[in-house]
Formats: sequence, C-alpha cells, structure tokens
Amino acid sequence: ELSDFIRTDVRRLFPHLAGMVKITLLEAAPRILGPFTKSLSDYAVEHLENVGVSVQTGSCVTKVTGPHKATLRTKTADGKSVET
Repeated sequence: ELSDFIRTDVRRLFPHLAGMVKITLLEAAPRILGPFTKSLSDYAVEHLENVGVSVQTGSCVTKVTGPHKATLRTKTADGKSVET
C-alpha cells in the first residue's frame, strides 16, 4: 500500500521528503467501492483517511499536462461538471 510506504520507508529513509508527499484517491463515481454496501464504502473511506489518504469522489482526471499538473472534472452538489 502506497500510504504505508510513505508513512514508514519514506519517513525513515527520506525524512525531509515525507511531509511533501500527499496521496489523493480520485473516484469518478459518487462513492468508492460502488458494487459493495455503503457501510463498507464508508469504512474504507474512514480507513484511508486515517492513514493519510485524501478521498475525492465524483472526480476524475481528464488530462495530464505535466509532471505535477492535471485537469480534473468534478461534479458539484447540484450535478454540474466543473473542470479545474
């Protein structure tokens, strides 16, 4: 698991970099693990956030324009799509 690698190995081997790494899970659907129960999805989100992973649903990458640049399409609360 990537977050485990960041929390243990990177923090130990490259402590000056550990605070610079951020992991975000993007899911285009309204929730992660869509085929499973909502309670399992909620549990997974809680676990991921507890280990430092940001979970963003209703979002997907539409274009990568550089090593640190991407365009995201996100659905707003009123159902509109916004690109950022």
